[in-house]
Order: sequence, then structure tokens, then C-alpha cells
Amino acid sequence: MVPVFSGVGVALLTIFDSSGAVDAGATAELAARLVELGIQSVLVAGTTGEAASLAPEERAILVGAVRAALPRQVMVLAGAGAPSAAQAVHLTKVVLDAGADAVLALSPPQSSDAHRYYELVAGPRAGRPCSHITSPPPRRQGCRLASFPNFRFRD
Repeated sequence: MVPVFSGVGVALLTIFDSSGAVDAGATAELAARLVELGIQSVLVAGTTGEAASLAPEERAILVGAVRAALPRQVMVLAGAGAPSAAQAVHLTKVVLDAGADAVLALSPPQSSDAHRYYELVAGPRAGRPCSHITSPPPRRQGCRLASFPNFRFRD
């Protein structure tokens, strides 16, 4: 299997201005600087904590700014996990439309049907890669991993 991701990647911090608004330009500048230093992929609104407080429109602005600031060969991932499958599907569409190359989909805690959750999230991706981090591992949640050939699961 050809790796979807290779090299060193980083989860970006989202930078806010003094009024508390998202500073997409400064976040994009940070991403560009990291790429200049050798980073090969960046994750926007992913695992650094602030994603839960971002509106979908803010995620779109961030992803668009970061994508525009980086060369095409640099993979831009965007967080799209949410408490419900409907929210995750919406966020997936938002970030892909904004220019993300792939999504990071964290399933909801205590998910009773992880397989169905990922089926729904996979719909709007149109074959683009998806990375997934979960606890407990998806196999213990009844998720049939072979059903998702473009997903990369990490426990």
C-alpha cells in the first residue's frame, strides 16, 4: 500500500488576534515558516484543543488561508471530527471545499456505531484520504477497517 502521508507533519496552533478573533493570516504564515523548516504536512483545527470552539466558517477560512500559503505538494489536513455524525459530515464538506487534502476524523466518545459514523464521514470525501485517531481502537468499536481503504487508523 502506498503511504498517504510521509515525512514530518505538525498540528498547527490556531493563532488569535488581541480581540479573540481567528487570525488566519498569522496561522498561514506560521504554516509557511514550518514548511520552510522542513515540515511536509500540516493539520489545521486538529488536535491542539481550540478546534472545538471554532465555527465551521472559521475552519474554512483557516484551511483556505493555510492551503493558499503552502506549495501544492505539502499535505493540508483539517480536523473534522465532531460529537455527531451529522456535524462531522458537515465539517468534512466545509474543510474539503476550503482546500484540505485530507481530514482527521475523531469519532465521538462512547460511539455505539463507529462503522456507521465513518461511512457517513467518508461520503463527502470523494476518495480523499482520511486519518483517524480513536480511543478505544476502532476494531473494538465494531468498525470493519477494510471497508475504508483510504482511511489510516491509529489507536
